[in-house]
Amino acid sequence: MTDERFNSVLHEVIFSTARSGGPGGQHVNKTETKVILKWNFEGTELFNEEEKELMQKNLSTQLDTNGQLSLSSTLTRSQLSNKEDVIRKFRDLLEKALIKPKKRKETKVPKSVIAKRKKDKKVQSERKSTRKKIDPRNLMIALLVALSINAFGQELQAPRLYSEVIWAAKIDSLRKAVGEHKTFIPEYELASLVALMHYPELKDTKIEFKTKSLSSTMAARPKGLNVFRRKGKRLYVVIINNTEDVKVPVDSVSFNAKVGVIGHELAHILDYESKCSLRVMGNGIGYSSKKFRARFERATDQRTIDHGLGWQCYDWSHYVYHYKHTPKEYLEYKKKTYMSYEEIQEQLNN
Repeated sequence: MTDERFNSVLHEVIFSTARSGGPGGQHVNKTETKVILKWNFEGTELFNEEEKELMQKNLSTQLDTNGQLSLSSTLTRSQLSNKEDVIRKFRDLLEKALIKPKKRKETKVPKSVIAKRKKDKKVQSERKSTRKKIDPRNLMIALLVALSINAFGQELQAPRLYSEVIWAAKIDSLRKAVGEHKTFIPEYELASLVALMHYPELKDTKIEFKTKSLSSTMAARPKGLNVFRRKGKRLYVVIINNTEDVKVPVDSVSFNAKVGVIGHELAHILDYESKCSLRVMGNGIGYSSKKFRARFERATDQRTIDHGLGWQCYDWSHYVYHYKHTPKEYLEYKKKTYMSYEEIQEQLNN
């Protein structure tokens, strides 16, 4: 506030004096050293409406019911000094009352904070859900799933035949146990969940199942530029060929065989997760070689068997070999590249 403007405001001020209780001994009992300043805020015309609105807000606790501002000073034993002090107080008060508050800029919440909030909410939700009464039927399903899913790193031996009807009743428990960070195709979700039980190492891996035209029945790979991301941070895609030109349609096989062929693709992802980006890209380049491809796919078959899905792989291989519509050239390719069902059976029998 300029001196000129403040002097104009001072012309609206009324000063009065009174006896003071401040320092000064008998002097303050005999003379009126206390100075009181009164200003009619409501009646002033020296401020525009915007300024008066701002001052009204900032001085709300110091204005009386009539819109008057009162200040006083008993700082010294001198009336003149006290008048100067109260004027100084008055000016400071007006200048502070005319300061516009800074507009608050909305800050964007970081993705990491949002993710942590969601995780904390989920943990709290799960904690509360454990306090509910347990339905005996759900308890039995949970126990069956718990018995089927072993600890990380342990081998899970699948039954000779997975029943679609039995596991369909446990799908909610399966989703909770192994379906996190996964996007499923509805018609293949159950088989994918059962196969995932055998890969506890992939519990936190992001996997997206999708349909697309392929030269083969299925494929698994890092999605797009995820190949350049480090292990544990990649998003993988499992592609299922459900088009009319597919060599062996997945829809036509048994549930057990579906679990086996999906388990084979998950074994690929497990292999990719153990490798750096350069080695994963090296696999892609080497796949053009027939010898490399055969070693690569047979090793993946072995990994699938080692994770307890031997009989499921057997059912898929057996079906491909005996499916009447399997093209001869595709069957020859399968024989040269993958384990035959006889080889798988020999391992399982031993």
